[in-house]
Amino acid sequence: MCIRDSINAEYGIQETRQQQRQTKQMACCGGRNDATTARIDNELRKADKALQRDYKLLLLGAGESGKSTVAKQMQIIHAGDAPAFSEQEVREYVPVVYANILQSLCAVLEYMAGHNLKLRSKARTFAEEMAELYARGNCQLNAKLGEKISVVYQDKAFQKALSNSHKFQFPERVIIFFEDLERICAPDYVPTTDDILSARRRTTGVREMVFKSRGNTYRMVDVGGQRSERRKWFHFFESVTAVIFVTAISEYNLTMYEDNSSNRMHDSLALFREIANSQWFGSSAIVLFLNKTDLFRQKIEKFPLSTCFEEYSGKNTYDDGLAFIQKKFVAVCESKTKIFVHATCATDTANIRVVFAAIEDTVLSTNLGLIV
Repeated sequence: MCIRDSINAEYGIQETRQQQRQTKQMACCGGRNDATTARIDNELRKADKALQRDYKLLLLGAGESGKSTVAKQMQIIHAGDAPAFSEQEVREYVPVVYANILQSLCAVLEYMAGHNLKLRSKARTFAEEMAELYARGNCQLNAKLGEKISVVYQDKAFQKALSNSHKFQFPERVIIFFEDLERICAPDYVPTTDDILSARRRTTGVREMVFKSRGNTYRMVDVGGQRSERRKWFHFFESVTAVIFVTAISEYNLTMYEDNSSNRMHDSLALFREIANSQWFGSSAIVLFLNKTDLFRQKIEKFPLSTCFEEYSGKNTYDDGLAFIQKKFVAVCESKTKIFVHATCATDTANIRVVFAAIEDTVLSTNLGLIV
């Protein structure tokens, strides 16, 4: 149902309410029985609920799926004329970006140490300095340190290790920070919107944001996706209009932070099975984001999808791979609930804007259809 149809439906509800009030008055005056009155009261409550237009969206997914990036995009898209992020929020991302750089650099160095990959003398000295800096918890960078990190980053051995980043824990988007060190390590550095969207800050606890769109109020709840955080999810399962489940399709050849022997895609698929078939969401719309399509497009031609799904025998192309993954996720839905699937790139504001517009139509049509 489109927005226009939804508005018509709402006016239809209002007309029905007037008719029902009249019927109720007649029932009372005419001595109608209590069952008739109760039925009318129930219908009025349903109509009132429809007219409130207050929708709860639950944002779920495994760690590193891009859930929090989707939440940031909601902040950007619905900011209106105001800045999407306050000055304080922007400043808070400076140490986050710096920590992303140092943590990732140390992850590469650890991999190199275990695979006989040696940096050149100068780069090795700088790398040891950066590792010591990170170990002390000092993530403050400057132009001089940025130059040293650049020397390490450009070393051939370091680049060779990066080509195997799927074998260790290396955030896929942090590479853009290494390629822009001069700007990021400048004394007047202010994180851009792209920096904020790409920066990785683990979500712990619960974040709830409220925004308005097309006259509707949305409450989006974002909770941590790591296994240790999932026990908190159940506290937010009531009265959910739609579940937005985010899975990173580019991570089909990566293992989990919590367990280096578990494939991230397999974990996400198992988690989606649990969510899609949960009795809690029997009347909720289920929306699936096949996220990180840009990284998936780059990766699929280098790493066959069969590394994750042994039964896959199709072409290692973006379209074929995406179609197969979508089919795998939809297949685990045992209930009759329809799954609304969207291929997304959470760092692309234009893409998420279009996708959310489609979700609004889905939410409105599903919600009104259930309660009218």
